Amino acid sequence: LFLKTYKTGSSTGSGVALRIARNVARRMDQPDVPICDTRVDHAWAGRNYRNRIPEKAVLFSVVRDPSKRILSQFFHFEVSRKKIEPTDANFFDYVRRS
Repeated sequence: LFLKTYKTGSSTGSGVALRIARNVARRMDQPDVPICDTRVDHAWAGRNYRNRIPEKAVLFSVVRDPSKRILSQFFHFEVSRKKIEPTDANFFDYVRRS
């Protein structure tokens, strides 16, 4: 099970995990077995995966330096999408609101 986290490279990570799962199934000569019930969202792992059987389902994610992550979030969500001016004042305001 892959926990997708905002602005950490998790879209790439989830694609890699799916390709690995499909390749393992092919090597096991089971190409038509459903590999993953994929659901791409940013949800809480404890709520969604608390009933998993640890011996059968590994839970993993991607982590990133928090300061680089919030800077990336600011430019992605505020500057690129909302066209906010990338000033120090706007960035510090974003950090305070986050």
